[in-house]
Amino acid sequence: MVGSYKEQLLKTTFPLTDIYKDSGWKEIQGNCIIPIGIRLDHEPEYEGDKKMLFGPLAYSHNIIIGGVKGSGKTNFIRCLLSNLLLTTKGKDLNIHIIDTRENNYSRYSNLKDKFVNVVSSPSDAKSIFSYFLDELDDRWNRIKKTYQESYKIWPDHNFELKNKNKSQNNFEELRYFSDLPRLLLIVEDWSELMKFDPVFFKNAALKISKSVGLTDIHIILSSSELSEDIYPAELVQSFGSSFAFKTNSEQESHILIGCSGAEELKVSGEVLHRRISLESYKEDGFIRKATHTEQIYHVKTFNINEVETTQIINVINAS
Repeated sequence: MVGSYKEQLLKTTFPLTDIYKDSGWKEIQGNCIIPIGIRLDHEPEYEGDKKMLFGPLAYSHNIIIGGVKGSGKTNFIRCLLSNLLLTTKGKDLNIHIIDTRENNYSRYSNLKDKFVNVVSSPSDAKSIFSYFLDELDDRWNRIKKTYQESYKIWPDHNFELKNKNKSQNNFEELRYFSDLPRLLLIVEDWSELMKFDPVFFKNAALKISKSVGLTDIHIILSSSELSEDIYPAELVQSFGSSFAFKTNSEQESHILIGCSGAEELKVSGEVLHRRISLESYKEDGFIRKATHTEQIYHVKTFNINEVETTQIINVINAS
C-alpha cells in the first residue's frame, strides 16, 4: 500500500497555490516560511492523507541545492521566492539574485513595495557578495555592542565559529533586537562563480554561512554541476540545509547530503532533503549543552508554472 501511495504522489503535481487553501498553512504562514513539498516517507493513516513539509528561513539559515538539469531545482527556487515575496512584508526582506543562466528572475525585480535585485554577470556577483560581507560585519558589530551593553561581558566567541551550535543558541535572542530587514542571496548557477574566482566566492559563502543566521543574512546556492571543487565538504557542512535532486552518481549524492540515494530519484521535483536540527537546554539563561541531529526527508516539491507565477506577481502588485 505504501509503495502504491508513494508512486501515486510521484505522478501528482502539487501546485504551490494549493497550500494557501490548506488549514495547516494558515497557522504557520508568514515569518519567511519556505514551502518544500509533500513528504513521500510519510505513511498515510487514511486515503488522501498527505503531510506537507515547510521550513522557516530563520531555522534553515542557508541552503545548498544540487541536481542534474531538469530535476526541479529552478522550480523549487521559484516556489520559494514567490512565497517569500507574497507572504513577507517588503520592509522585512531584501532579496538579491545572481542568475548567471538568466532564468527569467527579472520579472520579480519591479514588484510593488518589494526589494529584489537581479544580476547575471560574475563581476556583478562579486560586488553583491562584497556588499553582503560588509553588511555582515556591520550587523555583527551591532549584535556585539548590544550584548556588551546588556550583559557587560562578551563570551568567548570566534566569528569563524568553531562551535556553531553553541554560538547560535547563546545569541538567538539578539536576532530580534535588529530593525533591519533580512537579507537573502540566491545564486543560480553557483558553479559559474566557482569557475570565475573560486577562492573569493568560497570564502565569502563560508563566512556568510558561519554567521548561522544571527545577522539575519542568508544564502542559497544552486548548481547542476556537482563536484568537490564546486561544493567543497567544508562549505556543505557549514550549511544547515541541503536538497539533492536527481544526481548522476552516488558520489554526487554524497557531496550534497552525505549519503547515497539521490542517484535513484526518478521524476522532476523528487528530492532528498537533509536538515540539521539543534537540541539543547538552558541553565541561567545560557546554553549548557547543545547537540545537533541530521535527518533526511524524501519529498515531492511543490510546483509553480508560468500562469501561477504571473498570478502571484499580480496579487503582490495589487496589494
